[in-house]
Amino acid sequence: MSFKTLFFAFLTMVFWGTAPLFSKIGLEKIPPFPAMLMRNLILVVLALGSLVFSQQFRGYIIKAPKHSLFLVIAGALSGLIGQYTYFLALKDGQTSQVVPIVSAFPLMTAFISIMILNESLTAGKVIGIVMIVSGVFLLGR
Repeated sequence: MSFKTLFFAFLTMVFWGTAPLFSKIGLEKIPPFPAMLMRNLILVVLALGSLVFSQQFRGYIIKAPKHSLFLVIAGALSGLIGQYTYFLALKDGQTSQVVPIVSAFPLMTAFISIMILNESLTAGKVIGIVMIVSGVFLLGR
């Protein structure tokens, strides 16, 4: 793994690790669905501004409609449905318990990748899966 990849992965860990704290505090007075919309409003505004400014968006939907559809489905699953259920869990649950369970999404990705994408099940993946399940169990207590 390159230094650049590692650097951005750790930055993501920091950002995603601190965001639930702000979300939990915000959910004290705001219901999950409006909170989700508020959280995503800044994303949409900044992303659209970036796309318009950089002109990267031009033509992709026409050039790759199937791939665009898959990205729309991914956005609906993670950005809308997944985030809403996450906010529902976070509103009533303890952040220190909800986040480890949610953060175990690589477990689901591994299972689906092996079953649908025919990726191989290696010893390293099995060990990783066991570690994820163990970590969620230990942090969720």
